[in-house]
Amino acid sequence: MRSRYLQLVLTAALATAGCSAVPEAIFTRYGPTRTSERDRADFERARRLVTELHYEEAAGKFASLAERFALTGDSDRSAQSMFWAGYCYEKLDRLALAEEYYHRLLRRHPQTQSAQRAGQRLAHLAGGG
Repeated sequence: MRSRYLQLVLTAALATAGCSAVPEAIFTRYGPTRTSERDRADFERARRLVTELHYEEAAGKFASLAERFALTGDSDRSAQSMFWAGYCYEKLDRLALAEEYYHRLLRRHPQTQSAQRAGQRLAHLAGGG
């Protein structure tokens, strides 16, 4: 319990200082991910919204999920959520916001498959896609 408290205090201090990449490292170092069933179910609902072309609603859900997964140490789902938020904003023709999510993903989770896909989307956008 004390370890969990330390995680939260440390994460809050780092977030206040503007550090966005460290929380995943802290949670990976001090314990397993604690992704809830609710978060996983919300992720699947958001993916379903994308397939139904409800991009606005899906984008908001994925943006929220990206932060929730990051706080629980689930880097992979956080990265996937950032990618899908960017993709949804891209589909809504809100390209600056899409690029922001793709760049954030590349900074926070550079070694993930989602980051690779985000790089491809950025190249596509830069080419006038």
